[in-house]
Amino acid sequence: MDRTFVLDYGPPGRWVGRPRLWGLFIGLLMTAAGGWALAWLSGASAAGASGVALDLRVALGALAVGGTAVMLQALFSERLYVQRVSFGADGVQIGWTHVPHLFGLRLGHDRLVAWHDVSQVQWQEGSLEHDLKQHLVLVLTSPLGHGRHRLKLLVCDHRDAQCCESLLAHLPGGTQTPSWLASSRSSQPARLVP
Repeated sequence: MDRTFVLDYGPPGRWVGRPRLWGLFIGLLMTAAGGWALAWLSGASAAGASGVALDLRVALGALAVGGTAVMLQALFSERLYVQRVSFGADGVQIGWTHVPHLFGLRLGHDRLVAWHDVSQVQWQEGSLEHDLKQHLVLVLTSPLGHGRHRLKLLVCDHRDAQCCESLLAHLPGGTQTPSWLASSRSSQPARLVP
């Protein structure tokens, strides 16, 4: 049996050097464009121009609201991205990146979280009918990054029994097994050992 189980998510997108600054710029651009177009349409309607369709006004309002949401996310989100998680006997080794301030570049961190510092390990399956993604939720006692105590990690995109069994072998003993995995264990035929 391997000594660790690794979930590798790869690096975050590299096409933007300063993601929070660009998010602020794009949000400002969207908000300004939507607000300016709405003001212009209101002025044109008041001047006696033909009535502008309500759909266009709603779309421009949605553009302005969406721009505000992008701008606020750039201002207040740390853009934490988990790159690699390794489960072992000692605990969980987590590698992540984040952007600590608006003008900052992405910084990488690596930390070993002992099992006694993980307050809860929970297995979750997708909430939609055809969503079979398997997630592992870790609740940490000390924050990872800017007050982030809860990590939701993608284990696999479907019900991969072999992958899930390998991960469960590295988790603490009290971890609840997914119901579909328990039923697949009981439905497997017994193997004869020569």
